[in-house]
Amino acid sequence: MPIKALSLWNPWAWLILVLEKAIETRKWSTDYRGPLVICSTQAAPMGFYPNHLELFGDTYERHGILNPKKQLPMGAALCVAQLVDCVLASKVRGSLSPVERAFGDYSGARFAWMLEDVVPFPAPIPWLGFQKLWNWTGPLPGDMTIPIPAEPESQAALAFEVI
Repeated sequence: MPIKALSLWNPWAWLILVLEKAIETRKWSTDYRGPLVICSTQAAPMGFYPNHLELFGDTYERHGILNPKKQLPMGAALCVAQLVDCVLASKVRGSLSPVERAFGDYSGARFAWMLEDVVPFPAPIPWLGFQKLWNWTGPLPGDMTIPIPAEPESQAALAFEVI
């Protein structure tokens, strides 16, 4: 079974890399469990940088980021995390830390993708990502070997490759 990847806007991809964010929220669910390469998109959300310091300023400061627009890696694979579960966001909403809650959208019928065991690449790998889940064809961090779970039948039926 191929390793999957997910592209996120920064700073959310970077927040996973630096272990400030352990839950990614999405409008859609997945049956996939296993290694997930986290990639940053090549651009930030429109209008993001003029208004982002109120939410992210303390976190940037803790990690020595003085100019996020120039310092955060864009258009790159950053790390590999284990996607261990995907549940309705409403199931975890009440147990979140204030920081985790601030870094995700837990409203409505969204889904919480639970991430663990983040392993960074030695340096960001320039990579053109895709929307949704896609198959990772690049290298893994260092000598990392990733246990790949058996593919359940339901997942095999949903498997697709982004072209």
